[in-house]
Amino acid sequence: MSTGVLDALISDARAIAGNDDGRMHKGWLWKFAGGRACPIGWEDCSQAVFRCARSDDWDYGEPGGPGEADCRENCRHGMEPPEEEPEQPSEVET
Repeated sequence: MSTGVLDALISDARAIAGNDDGRMHKGWLWKFAGGRACPIGWEDCSQAVFRCARSDDWDYGEPGGPGEADCRENCRHGMEPPEEEPEQPSEVET
């Protein structure tokens, strides 16, 4: 392992240890950058939006990303969609 890689890992670990708004995901440090409405329809959950600390990429909850992982871990519904409400019969004029 090169010194540059080791320094980057140490820097990431320090950032996470001293900062509650960071999250490691698939080897990258993601910083909390806000939130958005739950993408699958739960009104009592929101989804975190993250920005990569190294590349400045953004994650808005894409499948496999840190936002989706955060939602699975922290929303009491996980990523299970709400049940659809049955359609009400329309009134028929007589």
